[in-house]
Amino acid sequence: RFFSIYITRLLISTPVTANHVTVFTIFVALISATLFGFGSYLHTIIAALILLSIEIWDSVDGEIARYKGLSSLKGVYIDGVAHTIFTPAIFAGITIGVFITTDKLLFLIFGISAVIFSALIPILQSTKDSKFLYKLIAFSKGNNLIDLPSKNENSAKQATHSESILKTLFKRGYNFLKFTFLKYILALATIFGFLHFLIIAFGIIYPLLWLLFFIKEANSGTDHLNYLVEPYRPK
Repeated sequence: RFFSIYITRLLISTPVTANHVTVFTIFVALISATLFGFGSYLHTIIAALILLSIEIWDSVDGEIARYKGLSSLKGVYIDGVAHTIFTPAIFAGITIGVFITTDKLLFLIFGISAVIFSALIPILQSTKDSKFLYKLIAFSKGNNLIDLPSKNENSAKQATHSESILKTLFKRGYNFLKFTFLKYILALATIFGFLHFLIIAFGIIYPLLWLLFFIKEANSGTDHLNYLVEPYRPK
C-alpha cells in the first residue's frame, strides 16, 4: 500500500473504477506469464517483477472501490475470476519457459499437473455452492421440494467437527500456497534459478491438495447452510 495509495490518488479523479483495475490486473498477470514462457533469465526476472506488481494493483482496486463506494457483487465476481486465473496462468508460463530451456519432458508433465490442479482447486467449493444455490432458487419457486436437505443435527455436528480438524491442518500450510504468498516464492525461485524444482514440487503438491479439498468439501456437505432453506421447507 506504500505504492498503491499514490496510484489510487491519481485514479480517483478519473472515470476509472475498481473493476477496470481488476481487469487490468488480469492482463498484467498474463503479461508476466508470457514473459516467463520465454525462459531466459532476463525475461523471467522481468516477469517476476511484473508478477510482484500485482500486489499493488490488487490494493488499488480495493482502495478505489472503498473511496468511490462502488463495491458490488459484480466486482466480487470479477475479482474472483482474476484470482482464479492468476496461479494457473503463471504456472503455464513457467512450465513453457522451463521446458524450452531444459527440453526435458519431466518438467512439462509436472508443469501441466501444476497448471491443471491449481485451476481445479478453487472450482471445488464454488461448484458445491453453485449447486446449492441452484437448489435454493428451485425451492423458492416451490420446485423439487422433495430434495430439501433433511434436518440432521448429528451430520451437521460431524461436518463441523471434521471441518475444524481440516481447518487446523490447512491454516498451517495452505495459506503459504495461496497466490498472495506464492508470488514471493516464485520471485525468489526466479532470482536463484530453481523454477524447475518448483515445477516438480507443485506438480505433486497441487494434485494432493485437490484430493484433500475434494474429501473435505464432500464430507462437510451443505448442512451448515440448511437454515437458508427453512422458509421453503414443507410444513
